[in-house]
Amino acid sequence: MPWLVRTALAWRAEVRDDSVPPLAPEVEAFLAGSRRSVLVTLRPDGSPTAHPMTALCAGGRLAYNTYRKSAKARNAARDPRTCSLLLAGYDDSLERALVYKGRVRILDPASLELTSPARARPSGAPASGVPDRAVTRLQEGKRVLLGVDADETVMLDRSSEG
Repeated sequence: MPWLVRTALAWRAEVRDDSVPPLAPEVEAFLAGSRRSVLVTLRPDGSPTAHPMTALCAGGRLAYNTYRKSAKARNAARDPRTCSLLLAGYDDSLERALVYKGRVRILDPASLELTSPARARPSGAPASGVPDRAVTRLQEGKRVLLGVDADETVMLDRSSEG
C-alpha cells in the first residue's frame, strides 16, 4: 500500500466524524479503484475553479496532496465547500464517474505519523537514503493533505442513460 494512502488511512481513523454518513458499497468500491480526479474549489469571488488531481482514497474518504501555497489549498482554507469528479480507470471498459461533494479540511502533517516509503536503491547503495521528497515537504509544512468528507455522492453511468 503506498505510503500516502497509509497516511490518509491514519488520518481517517484519527479524525473520524460520525456526522458524515457512510458511503454506499458501490461508491466505496469505485473510490478504491479510481485515482483520476478533478477537484473543484471556490475562488475568492465565489466562482468555481477546477484542478486536475490524483485522488488518494482511504476509508471511503478522499485526500489530495498539494503545496500549502497552491490556489486549491488557499481556496480550501477560505471556503471548505468542494466537489470532485472521479473518473473510472483507464482499464475500465464502462464509462463511469463519481461526483463527490463535500467539505475539505487542511490536515496538519505534524499530527500525522509520516514515514518515507521504501525506496528502490541501486546495488551497493547505502541503506540510509534521502527521505522521499513529498514526505519531506509534508514534514516541512510546504505541502499539505486536503481531506474531504462527503456530504453527497452521485454515481454517473453512461449505460443508464436513456
